[in-house]
Amino acid sequence: MALNAAILAEHLRLLSIAYPVSITDDDAWLIIHGFMLPPGFNCTHSDVLLEVPTDYPLTPPGVAARLYVRPDLRYQGHVIKSFYVKDLPRWGKWGWLCYRGIRWDPCSDNLVTLMEMIRADLTKPPIKQKEPEL
Repeated sequence: MALNAAILAEHLRLLSIAYPVSITDDDAWLIIHGFMLPPGFNCTHSDVLLEVPTDYPLTPPGVAARLYVRPDLRYQGHVIKSFYVKDLPRWGKWGWLCYRGIRWDPCSDNLVTLMEMIRADLTKPPIKQKEPEL
């Protein structure tokens, strides 16, 4: 359970105004359904699976924990840098975004601002370089 269940509940309420959300009974995993992606991706929307840190909101979801999107996500036909397909025992196949660079203020940020930070970072993301052909 999150450090402050009341704060998490309020942040979920705010997020649910923009997106349908689901959270596990133990508050450990959150799914944001239909997250709108920036232009350039091979799809317009993706569900986002976040592991909620036990000390939320001190640590944002998806940074010290995990942030997952659809496994076939591509930007302009390329794989995003720091993107890895993983088979999660409870959830199936997801694409893990290694997401670290975030300016998070636990006193003022919430799940809505987190999703906007993620969207901003996915605007023109770095891509993996292709292997040279022999």
